[in-house]
Amino acid sequence: MNQNYDEGLFYVAPPEPPPSRRPPLGSVGFIGWLRKNLFDGALNSIMTIVTFIFVFLFLREFILWAIQEADWGVINNNISLYNVGRFPRDELWRVELLAILMMFLGGLGLAIWGSAGRNFFLTVFVVVVMLILIPIASQQIAPAPIYFLVDEDTVYGPMRFVADEGDELSFTVLPMNKNSYATEEGDPIRGFVESTPGSRSSRLRWTEIQRSVNDALVARAEAEEGSEIEPTVFEQYNLLLHVQLLNAEGFVLAETYSAPNDPEVTLEYTVKNTGWYILQVTPLEVEAVTVGVGGINLPRTPYRELPPSGVAFIRMEGVDIFTTTESDVEERTAKYGTIPTLENCYNSDPIACQVAERALTFEGKRTVGEYLRTQLSPYIQAIGGPVILGILIFLIGYFLGFFPTRIENKIYLRSMNLIATIGWLGLMPFGWILLSGIGETGQTPYPGFELEPIPTNLWQGLLLTLVLTFISVTLSLPLGILLALGRRSGLPVIGTLSVLFIETIRGAPLITILFFAKNVLPFFAESLNDLEQVLRMLVGLTLFSAAYQAEIVRGGLQIIPKGQTEAANALGLNPIYTTIFIILPQALRAVIPASMSQFVSLFKDTSLVQIVGLFELVGITEQIFTGQRRYALSVREAYLYIGIIYFVIAFIMSAISRRLEESGSGAARR
Repeated sequence: MNQNYDEGLFYVAPPEPPPSRRPPLGSVGFIGWLRKNLFDGALNSIMTIVTFIFVFLFLREFILWAIQEADWGVINNNISLYNVGRFPRDELWRVELLAILMMFLGGLGLAIWGSAGRNFFLTVFVVVVMLILIPIASQQIAPAPIYFLVDEDTVYGPMRFVADEGDELSFTVLPMNKNSYATEEGDPIRGFVESTPGSRSSRLRWTEIQRSVNDALVARAEAEEGSEIEPTVFEQYNLLLHVQLLNAEGFVLAETYSAPNDPEVTLEYTVKNTGWYILQVTPLEVEAVTVGVGGINLPRTPYRELPPSGVAFIRMEGVDIFTTTESDVEERTAKYGTIPTLENCYNSDPIACQVAERALTFEGKRTVGEYLRTQLSPYIQAIGGPVILGILIFLIGYFLGFFPTRIENKIYLRSMNLIATIGWLGLMPFGWILLSGIGETGQTPYPGFELEPIPTNLWQGLLLTLVLTFISVTLSLPLGILLALGRRSGLPVIGTLSVLFIETIRGAPLITILFFAKNVLPFFAESLNDLEQVLRMLVGLTLFSAAYQAEIVRGGLQIIPKGQTEAANALGLNPIYTTIFIILPQALRAVIPASMSQFVSLFKDTSLVQIVGLFELVGITEQIFTGQRRYALSVREAYLYIGIIYFVIAFIMSAISRRLEESGSGAARR
């Protein structure tokens, strides 16, 4: 049969397929993601741009403040206080051992009960590299200059410092002989200024001088024409200074003089031997000045002596500042020897007359290099070793647990599973015994085994925060499960008591519960009168969290279909077995996000125990401000630091929650 077809009605495929074409650049990749998620419409584009502008402005101001102006010495000099508070320093091995066990069990548990992706190991690698490279790179940056003051009455020194063989040192006398130095814009000081705590220091004296000069200049501007004008202290510069560099034994290595007619001089020295050095400046009596000083032509009077007057700063370059923590002092003594004693130090404070970070204040705006060397690098050097060791132990635990899953050795896997389970179950009682000791103070109940008791009131800082969180979370979950089951119980007495407890606790603020635990708890039993404060707070936090956990678990129990119970009954399971093996596992998986959210909230709520006299992270920060007045203006830096600690730990807890949810709760809901 013949049919005529219109060729325009049919498409004839070419013998070869057409060449493939790439999709438009604006629809794929990063640009495509931006167009799809941030710029998919006019309104979204405007909101995105406005948000970016606000974020940029905020980050710009924050980063500039953190690098140029913030004083992070409150952190660098008090890391030990933030971590363990007043925990006995010779017993810190207990805290270190407990931290090692937690890191090992954490890695082992992650490998057995979860998994770690490529991003996790990449993050760990980046952290380790930064901890190693930042201190090394910062050593290539020249240290910031150090200043101390000299006037006609006092030398705010001498200054003791350490130096290594080959270091290039420079010491310059800077005469303060211009009135413009009294203004903020004309202040020539940018670096560390000696500011030893007390009523006298270079920083305080310099502030007084600047204020007096400014007042004199204001009075001069307001004075009537022809009236007598008093010269400022800057206009009366008349100091003869003898600058000497001494070694630890007091031998002069180099010296120079600064005279009124040639005031700005520099003393340079290349260190021959590693050790302690002393920079000493001595004012001398000045003979007649024969040149103009500060714009005033003093008379040529070679036959009489003019009194010393004026102010000068001594600038030290090439000198590293150091911290005065116990561990740093021991390391410094081992390398450089004992710090030389001084009989002519102007201040009796133990940290005076040395380039200790606690005795210095940075003036002016730092550069990025100065921030790395003087602020970030000391902190990383302090925490880098313990953090890298903790990561290494964590990875050892992880690979011990990961290995049997690769070789499919069931016996080895069961052994590791058993070790991880027993380890986590026994960590709390073992850790409590390890930290608190055995017996009473001063007694050894078991001959040959000494574990000196440590009062819990010495558990402070991050240690106390983690102890309160870990124990409260561990105890509140099973108690909350029992309360939830009790509230659903068919027995009226148990149900009523459970409801009464839950609603009473949930109806009161946490701070009320804590005060109740502190003041009212001892009235329930005479034996509770001697209960330590930490234990009372643990009781309050546990009961408070248990009440909320009970309602969370009850919500999970209500979503389980009745068919699950009926199927269990059909299989011959009694109510107890049905609850333990059928109902609770599904209910707990379903409420993992809500439970972990409550645990994170409990972790942050531990900061309230400072109100009742315990010093966790927030409380120890307040103690630092009270006991170290020089950090009274570093409130922002201190609270930002503990805020970062809270964020990191809360983020880790949230990550664990997400991992648990992906492994079980999602399947339970589906």
